[in-house]
Amino acid sequence: MDARGVFLYTNVKTKDSLDFTGGLNLNRLVFSEDLASDTTPLKVLARDVSTCSEGADAAIVAGRCNENAENIQAAIADAEKYVKDNFVFGDVVINLAVFGATPGTPLSDIFLGQDDDDKFVPGANKDFIETRGGKDQIFYSGVDIDDGALEDSIFDFSFTDDTIFLDGGDFNVDALIFLAIQLFGPNGVEDFTGNKTDLAAIRPDTTFWVLLNTDNGQFGPDEIFNARAAAMQISGVLDAINAFPGAGFLIYFNEGLQLTRLVYTPNLRDGNAPLSVLARFVDKKGRAARDALFSWNAGNFLLGGSNTDFL
Repeated sequence: MDARGVFLYTNVKTKDSLDFTGGLNLNRLVFSEDLASDTTPLKVLARDVSTCSEGADAAIVAGRCNENAENIQAAIADAEKYVKDNFVFGDVVINLAVFGATPGTPLSDIFLGQDDDDKFVPGANKDFIETRGGKDQIFYSGVDIDDGALEDSIFDFSFTDDTIFLDGGDFNVDALIFLAIQLFGPNGVEDFTGNKTDLAAIRPDTTFWVLLNTDNGQFGPDEIFNARAAAMQISGVLDAINAFPGAGFLIYFNEGLQLTRLVYTPNLRDGNAPLSVLARFVDKKGRAARDALFSWNAGNFLLGGSNTDFL
């Protein structure tokens, strides 16, 4: 029976007269060739220094967290937060193709670019994409909105060089009409202080929306600005101008995750339509991600007819 696997544990050992070094006081991820054996060699894959009160840099230099109750308790509390979705099983895919694109696998993949003009075709699973240098393209199609499709993580998207290629046939979108705009209030038209959206600036056939606002004016623990709240704003605006653009896409800042996401909806007019999160952009968080909303431009996206157009 194959008993290979990984485990996460908190490395703690209090100093005593026989051990003057103590434990590492942090969590480590370990690989074992045989989880059923207590003598098999172990490979430490990673240590997490994010719980060290003295700071990650100091912990990295020391190779451990300071031994104190705060660090030990923080590591234990952090270990208790891990869930199944924090881990994925997949392949590392390095783009070595001279022509064409690097395809993913049915598993979750890690795509690594080659500082060249790379093309990536992630699948429906949860993939991780680092494009690196060059003018890179990432392809999204119908498989990314099928039941069970998962959100990708893009680590280093360049607003000046990289492009997301969208299969118009699969997404039922005939043209990408791009708009970056600030919307006000839960309905996208007006907030409670009287700030109003510039409805005259909105084409009724807009199919790609970048929301420059990072909330909808609603505050409180249950009022996080998420994909549904963003979709409701767009729906309210389209209702106000009596527009029916059909399917489309939106870029918005997720207030809870503190990062930017790319979302597809089969019906922009319907704020309750099913939403498919295609990707999250993880290289910028917090204020950096909010500021980067103003860097998105129409040149970052292409609409094609099929994978053949992409290749």
